[in-house]
Amino acid sequence: MNDPKNMHEVTITGTADAPKIEFVCHGDKTSICHQYPDCDCETWSEGHPHPMASHGRCWMQDWFDNDGTAPFSETLGECKYTVGMSGPIRTYFCEEYVEWEFAPADGVPA
Repeated sequence: MNDPKNMHEVTITGTADAPKIEFVCHGDKTSICHQYPDCDCETWSEGHPHPMASHGRCWMQDWFDNDGTAPFSETLGECKYTVGMSGPIRTYFCEEYVEWEFAPADGVPA
């Protein structure tokens, strides 16, 4: 299984008035973020009745593609994130959404 360190990256593009969050997962079908139920359910959590399966796509990709993440693009300024910033991120699953933050440059948790 891939090492999760630096597996996920974000680049903030667009303009200050219309920023866009671009997410990249460097994992593959063996990565933990590619292991999720093989069903069309809208949501799932631990104990979900459908069996886990390996997928080619990271489960977080759709969250980022649809701006379903926190901080939302319109609140990037509150986090002091600006257009042009990019780098590895840490992600946290919170009930019904994904929170993320840029990982510290030295790899030590903030």
